[in-house]
Amino acid sequence: MDWEKDSTRLSREGGQAKCFGAGVNLPQGATLTNVMVWYHSDEIAQNPQFSLQRQRHSDGVLQNIAQLVGTDHSSLRASVSVAVDPSNLTTIDNARFSYAFRVCPISIQTSFFSARIRYTYSNAGD
Repeated sequence: MDWEKDSTRLSREGGQAKCFGAGVNLPQGATLTNVMVWYHSDEIAQNPQFSLQRQRHSDGVLQNIAQLVGTDHSSLRASVSVAVDPSNLTTIDNARFSYAFRVCPISIQTSFFSARIRYTYSNAGD
C-alpha cells in the first residue's frame, strides 16, 4: 500500500484498507475530556474511523479510550468530535500505560488532516 503525504495531510493511494497510528505524550495525572479530528471523505459507503488508545506495559493489552467515526462525505474538510466519558479510562497513568492515536481511512477517498486531544490537569503533569 502506498500513502500520499504532503505537509497538510495523509491519505491512501490504493491497496487494501489499513490503519496507522502515532504515540501520544500526555501529562501524568491529566484527565481526558474531548477528542476532535479533521478529515475529508467523498466515499459514502466507507466511514473513516479514529481512536485514542492506551496499551498496558505489563501485558500489552490494548484498550480504546475514545472512538470516532467520520460520516461527512461532502468532499469538504469536516470534523468529528467526541466527549470522553469520565468513567472510561480518562486519567493518564504513564507509569502503567502508553498512549496512541489511530487512524483507519478505510477508503482511498479519505484524507486525515489533524487531531486534537483535550485534557485538564492541576499541575505541570510530571
